[in-house]
Amino acid sequence: MSIAFSLNRIFGLAVCFGLLAVMTQPAHALKDGVYKPGQLKIAGKRMRCGKVKTLVSSKYWMAGGSIPGLIGLNPRKLKKYSRIEPWMIYTHECGHQRKGRSERKADCWASKTGHRQGWLKRAGLKRICTTLRNDPAKGPYPSGKTRCKIMKRCF
Repeated sequence: MSIAFSLNRIFGLAVCFGLLAVMTQPAHALKDGVYKPGQLKIAGKRMRCGKVKTLVSSKYWMAGGSIPGLIGLNPRKLKKYSRIEPWMIYTHECGHQRKGRSERKADCWASKTGHRQGWLKRAGLKRICTTLRNDPAKGPYPSGKTRCKIMKRCF
């Protein structure tokens, strides 16, 4: 079963069961549901990615993911981070909406966007790099050290 099919199926089920909600809670307190563009708040920050909806599901296997038109987040996986990492995860997934499947382009776009919007400072980027530092390259993902270099270059 493809990731796109799985996310579309989850998205469809969530809509069918009326899980649309407006939440204003921190990342660790996000409720499962489908959020219209601009409705989702993570740690007090309103998250928006154009006309893209967000599916929050504690059953999602990764902290964040993206298919065209939909960002997926797992609140259980996000709760282990401070507020800056979930913001960056969401923005990275938005980067896929803007720049396509490339992890490098999504990281670069997220770093530029966070800096331009004023929520990503050098200290926050350092924290993100500390979180990623030991991640090995796997599948489409460069190593954490490489990702950090990309984000610093694009900052």
